[in-house]
Amino acid sequence: MLLTLKKLDLAYGPKVLFHDASLALPPQARAGLVGPNGSGKTTLFRILLGEGEADQVERERRSGVRVGYLPQDGIVLPERPLLEEVEAAAGDIRQATAQLARAEADLKELRVEEEDYAECLERLSHYSQRLEELEAHKLRPRAEAILFGLGFGKDDLRQPCHIFSGGWQMRIALARLLLDEPDLLLLDEPTNHLDLPSLRWLEGFLQGYPGALLVISHDQAFLDKLTTTIHSLENGDIITYTGNYSAFLEQQAARREQRLRAKQNQDKAIARTERFIERFRYKASKAAQVQSRIKQLDKTERIELEEAAATVHFEFPLSRKGGHRVVKLEEIAKAYGETEVFRGFSLELQRGDRVGVVGRNGAGKSTLAR
Repeated sequence: MLLTLKKLDLAYGPKVLFHDASLALPPQARAGLVGPNGSGKTTLFRILLGEGEADQVERERRSGVRVGYLPQDGIVLPERPLLEEVEAAAGDIRQATAQLARAEADLKELRVEEEDYAECLERLSHYSQRLEELEAHKLRPRAEAILFGLGFGKDDLRQPCHIFSGGWQMRIALARLLLDEPDLLLLDEPTNHLDLPSLRWLEGFLQGYPGALLVISHDQAFLDKLTTTIHSLENGDIITYTGNYSAFLEQQAARREQRLRAKQNQDKAIARTERFIERFRYKASKAAQVQSRIKQLDKTERIELEEAAATVHFEFPLSRKGGHRVVKLEEIAKAYGETEVFRGFSLELQRGDRVGVVGRNGAGKSTLAR
């Protein structure tokens, strides 16, 4: 296993997030982490990283395993150019390049007959070979391909990172992780700020990712395409289901039905035992049996059902039905300075239409809605 957690306990006052929970992540895992909001998904990520505190936990991480983490927010990037920032994520290449440059500089200061000359040549050869093994010559094409896949354009590559909005900075952080290729990727809602083309590209990239994945997402289609295991946070435990998200929903429903029947049978058995205790509590001839049943009840592990997810109830007041044609646009045009968004664009929406508007970020979707 790359990373395991055992005997995980964590509570905030009366709210129990985890009790004696465990999780195992093998190499090449394709796993989703699901649960209601507030159930502890992001907290679990921090515990996996060794950054979050738990009341109790046994954490094992295979030696040398590198873990990469994409948070939902709080990403702050430096002012250096976009392409340079992403390339800097390739730590092994960066380190080997620095060592090679140091060896080259040392060599210029040495004469052939000096004692350190041979050692310097050996270092030079070692780091040159190391860069070949890491395919350092492919670093820039790989970085550009990832950035283009995530929606950046050629003109963006030399722009400083800090000028991009929060959603685009998340894409930069994601690009760094994908280029670095850690052994285990922890992705917390990676699709939140992606448009449809970028989302489709990311799905394809992650399907061929050489390491392991653990993903938090509310996007069922995304989880269906990527995952073969679902870890579900339920009643303080981490329940593991085999299959993608759709398979998980079926298995979870069957498991809940099974637990409901088991609880109903247990409740009946407990009620019978309590009636027996109450009936014969003060009868001397039954004292041993009463005590036996009291001990039996004390040792019984009560089956608890998952709490139903909170729902919101609302209703819209009745209103006068509008006309058949809701809106009609004819030959509209819109530009921001020299940037033309629409020209000669027409659209008609009729009552009952269900229309989706797609396009890359900046194409004008929100402008069209306004």
